[in-house]
This record gives sequence, structure tokens and C-alpha cells, in this order.
Amino acid sequence: MGFGYGHLLPPETRWWKGLQEPLEEEFAIETGARTFAIIDFGVLPDWRGRSIGRLVHDELLSRSGAERATLAVRPTATETRAVYRHWGWRKVGHEVMDPPIPSPSFDIMISDSMPKIDG
Repeated sequence: MGFGYGHLLPPETRWWKGLQEPLEEEFAIETGARTFAIIDFGVLPDWRGRSIGRLVHDELLSRSGAERATLAVRPTATETRAVYRHWGWRKVGHEVMDPPIPSPSFDIMISDSMPKIDG
């Protein structure tokens, strides 16, 4: 019905590099436990609109042990971006490839409110 996976950003991550507007140095410091990056996440079309995506999202983030989470989303994915905004995510930058190569561009989003799930 749905899936999601990611990983904690290591101290030497390049996740925050290459944004059009660089972030404050303190914001981009990683410890290996500070930020969980959602790499892929989805719900089968017939199962959408039933809160399954939110359950997968919350379970994934609550078990990460991180303070915050990040993800990359295509600027053209308006419905997906709206869902993330509704769940409290905010855009912190737009990824620019260095050197510029033909590839999709992504907005980088962050969530500072990690869900808590018992069990």
C-alpha cells in the first residue's frame, strides 16, 4: 500500500551543498544523528486519501531518532509539495547541480517537528 525509506545524514554529508542560496553554517552541521533524510516515499494510487501516507511518514520519522528531517521534491510536484506543507514541512532551498548537468532539479524541504509514536 505504501512505503518509505531514508537514512541519517552523516557528518560529512553533501546534502546541504549546492543550494542556490547557501544556508547558515550552523544549520548545515550534521552529527550523524541530527537529520533524517527521506530518500523515497509513496502510496499506491488506489490507497491514497486514506491517511496511509501520513501513517508511513510518521512511523518512518518517529523511529529515526533524529531531531529533524529533510527531503527533496520536484518543484513541479505541486500536489506532493502541498501535502508536505500541510504536514508542517517548509522549503529551505533549491538544489543547483554543480557543475550544471541535465538532471531534475529539486526543492529541499525540512521538518522540525518529528512525530512521536508509542510502540
